[in-house]
Amino acid sequence: MKRSILSVFAFSMLLLNAASGFAMTSTADKKSEVLYQQKVVTDTEVLYKKALQGITDYANDDEIGQAILTNDQTGESDKISIVRTTQLIEKARAFSGDVTESYVTTAFAVLAYDGNKGSSDWDSSGSIKAIGTIYWDKGTYAGTPTAKLQRVTGAWEIHDNKVTVSNKKVVYGQEGELGDSNKKFTGWVPVDVSGSSFDINTPSTWPYIKAESTLIQGLGETMTATLKSQGSTWTFKFVNNLTSF
Repeated sequence: MKRSILSVFAFSMLLLNAASGFAMTSTADKKSEVLYQQKVVTDTEVLYKKALQGITDYANDDEIGQAILTNDQTGESDKISIVRTTQLIEKARAFSGDVTESYVTTAFAVLAYDGNKGSSDWDSSGSIKAIGTIYWDKGTYAGTPTAKLQRVTGAWEIHDNKVTVSNKKVVYGQEGELGDSNKKFTGWVPVDVSGSSFDINTPSTWPYIKAESTLIQGLGETMTATLKSQGSTWTFKFVNNLTSF
């Protein structure tokens, strides 16, 4: 009798484990389907050439991106040309049928050593090369385009020992109406950068924001720094933002 009870118990546990395993597998299978996936290109020289040639996976790369150099002594400002390229790295469909696309947008600005000009044609006359990259997801909610910032990176490359870069900062974030309501979300985070580069993941609790909204301020990063050369000082501002998804 005791052996019979143990056999029944063992058989019951076997069925329970099998059912649990089936349920877990089924749930995982229903989460999403990867439709497209591509490894992220991180080589900045490769990305810079693509940006110069206008090669991109996103049509609005010229939408909001700018660099401004301001002379701290005279107050005069010059706009610096920037170039930008975007990689589509993944496209996935959720069980609900909604499709999410993951993008990486990299922008470049090049400054000459005297601060009087900027050029997207990188050569020996440029002393500072600023690079900003935003990782973001594009989705939909009830047919409305939405987006969410996932990560920001950036760097200041110094190619002339006559120039010093200090007071490096980045402000990253997103602002707009929530994807599932008309409430506004504002999340801008200022960070002091101690080295020549930064790599920051955004909070996982940040929501998706609507692309079409009267409150839309977009998502992205703004890098600033103080440049000194030949007795003069400039403030450099580099904006890598998106407001249309």
